[in-house]
Amino acid sequence: GKLAADRLQDNQSVIFDSSSTVYEAAYQVVEKGLKLTAVTNDIRIGELLAGNPSIHLLVSGGSLRPGSYTLVGEPGTSFLRSLHVDVALMGIHAINDSSCCDTSLEVAYAKRYMAAAAKQVIVLAHASKFGHVAFFDAFEVDDKYEIITDRPLAPALRRTLEEKGATITIAG
Repeated sequence: GKLAADRLQDNQSVIFDSSSTVYEAAYQVVEKGLKLTAVTNDIRIGELLAGNPSIHLLVSGGSLRPGSYTLVGEPGTSFLRSLHVDVALMGIHAINDSSCCDTSLEVAYAKRYMAAAAKQVIVLAHASKFGHVAFFDAFEVDDKYEIITDRPLAPALRRTLEEKGATITIAG
């Protein structure tokens, strides 16, 4: 989370996806006092960012996904489809080759629209997320993606992701 927050600069527009690791990035943003326009689909991240006067906060809206802090469905989906932002900080359920997947169709669509809205996408993924698939593809990585993880990836998977243009960063 800290490494992702270090990538951000004052006056950027940033999507904060619903994810525990993205929450840590949001926490670091607050600690740094960055001045941002922030969009989130996570009520816990929204609450954290709302306490910072240098953050202009927009929350996507929708219905609360049972057992989580994630807002899904309308009007959030339409809102996310209309955005153009500098950076999206994304969590993901699974990454296999160049496909990032989630277990929920509604969540996968939201992630797809968030990624499409951003000039740069930073995927924050624990190493356990790699080499698996989930129910629905959310987005494919390319050269606008940086993937930050906590441990080295299997060499074949790393090579495949880098061939697609993604930058892989191991947080130390």
